This record gives sequence, C-alpha cells and structure tokens, in this order.
Amino acid sequence: MHFSIPGIPHSQKRARKGKYGFYNPQSREKKQVQYYLLAQMNENGFKMLCNDPIKVKVTFHMPIPKSFSKSLKNKLRESPHPHIVKPDIDNLIKFILDCMTGIVYQDDNCIYRISSSKTYSQNPSTKVFLSKL
Repeated sequence: MHFSIPGIPHSQKRARKGKYGFYNPQSREKKQVQYYLLAQMNENGFKMLCNDPIKVKVTFHMPIPKSFSKSLKNKLRESPHPHIVKPDIDNLIKFILDCMTGIVYQDDNCIYRISSSKTYSQNPSTKVFLSKL
C-alpha cells in the first residue's frame, strides 16, 4: 500500500495553550493530509490495517529554496541530494504517522519498523509505503 501527499511536508508542532485551554495549531494541515489519505484509500480500494505488524517507509521531498544559486538548483534537480536542515526528520515522521492513525491503521503501536529520508525536490511531497509482515 502506498500514498502520495502533495505539498510541502509538515513537521509535528507542540500543542499550544490558549485562553480556553490547549489546542492543536495544526488541525487544518492534519485535516488536509487526512483528506488525501482517505481519497487514495477509497480510490485504490485499500482497507484499514488492523492489528497487523506494519513496516513503514517514508520519503520527504523538500522544496529547493529560492535563495540557492542557479547552478546549485540545477545540480539538485539532476539527482537526489540529502536535505540536512530543519525541519527535523523525527518531527516530520511524527506528523505523518499521527495523520494516518484512525484512517490507515487503528493505532501507530502496530508499526515495528520505520525507514525514512529527506531529499530536495522540484515537486515537494511526502511518499509513504506500508507493508504488512
């Protein structure tokens, strides 16, 4: 099973305290990602994974900054190059796994292995590959 979420990958942010208690500052982003997940599950006939050990591979395609020189931009377009600046990869993983909870699987405690990478790309997106044991 695989998913592709277009747009710049988001990292998990901390809950904020407001006038009426704590709130999630990313509720809009999470709903948008969950919409893409649900649409792809319905389109491809995927069913929710229940109580099966799951292996997850996530690739984050980060945007190429406009401040980079033309030659560097061309170099990054030609071949994948590691993205080693913020956002941190663990926060990116937390966000995407949190979005998939309740849609793709019941709880993220069924995940037994995660592999991930961040690269520069002309088309920012998040690619998720899931496989059962």
